[in-house]
Amino acid sequence: SRIGKLAALAAITAALCVATTTAFAAPATVNVRVEGTAQTLYEGAITTDAKSLTKDGTGSHPCDGTNGGAYPTAGPTATGALDDAATAGGFTWDATWNSMYEDFFISRIGPDTNQSSAPYAYWGFFTNWISASAGGCQTQVHTGDDVLIAYAEYGTPLLELGGTPTRAATNQTFQVTVHSNDGNGTSTPAAGASVGGQTTDAAGHATLSFPDAGNHT
Repeated sequence: SRIGKLAALAAITAALCVATTTAFAAPATVNVRVEGTAQTLYEGAITTDAKSLTKDGTGSHPCDGTNGGAYPTAGPTATGALDDAATAGGFTWDATWNSMYEDFFISRIGPDTNQSSAPYAYWGFFTNWISASAGGCQTQVHTGDDVLIAYAEYGTPLLELGGTPTRAATNQTFQVTVHSNDGNGTSTPAAGASVGGQTTDAAGHATLSFPDAGNHT
């Protein structure tokens, strides 16, 4: 009957919809810093999600953590966070697709291009101060993560700045602390770092104050 045929068609359509549905992880809001040789290209919170990117002549490719079978479910990634930071910060970046690793190899961000000869400076990814063990599209991120994309020579320490309180009155002194991270999970106080016109002591501490109200970087 006509009703029977319509019911069968509806059942087939429903089956196709179920079969082609892809699971996605929720978007993540992460803290992103993109650090070049002469300037910070971006620093702030970014909400990012699973995405596909086109960066060279090979067309669009997924960048959602399923690359190379790293994760079974698509989700936001470190490279996706970089792409969103580039949009928010008004800078560009270049990369080439590597079919073996199913990931993008970054060649340039802003004015800084990878150097294939000494001193071999290049762009690297760090999530929560740990050097990425896989490509940026294979590295999924989660809300609250710190994502650092930095251009430096191999072995350059990663400096992390913290302070309490996070708010202070004008001319009120407060203490900040600088730590040096080696990218492998080891963090030590950074002595001799310059911050806010002061130099950190052996414990990585410096005492600051600001004469003007507002946000100070």
